[in-house]
Amino acid sequence: MIYICQLSDFCQSYLLILIDRKYIDSLKNIAKNSFYTVSLESCINYSIENNLQIKQSIVDASISKANLISAQNAYLPTVNAIAEEARTNGRLLNLNNSTSSNNYYSTSGSINGTIDLFDGFQKQNNVKIANLNLQATLMDT
Repeated sequence: MIYICQLSDFCQSYLLILIDRKYIDSLKNIAKNSFYTVSLESCINYSIENNLQIKQSIVDASISKANLISAQNAYLPTVNAIAEEARTNGRLLNLNNSTSSNNYYSTSGSINGTIDLFDGFQKQNNVKIANLNLQATLMDT
């Protein structure tokens, strides 16, 4: 026997219970004590808190905001710093069949920076697009 219990007319949540005939009476007593009525306000609050579309809208808005920040940060110059250290240990066999130890140490470093002087207004247009995408996402929320 199958029972379908609807929690509320406004919530689209149903509970499906499969029951064997010999346990019907005991399960009816459990069901009477387990189920409760849900008010419209609590049902709406529950639906809003657990709505996947709303959660996806919030994630989309945060992604659009991150894209806007990324487009704005494209105006910043890039700076790269490199540091290297090398150590070489070795033995060398001379012409008179004697060995000598050779130890070499070297250190080097560099700092590079780049900045775009003109890119055909690409960065400016990317910021405008990212800003419009953020506004559209916020309107969808």
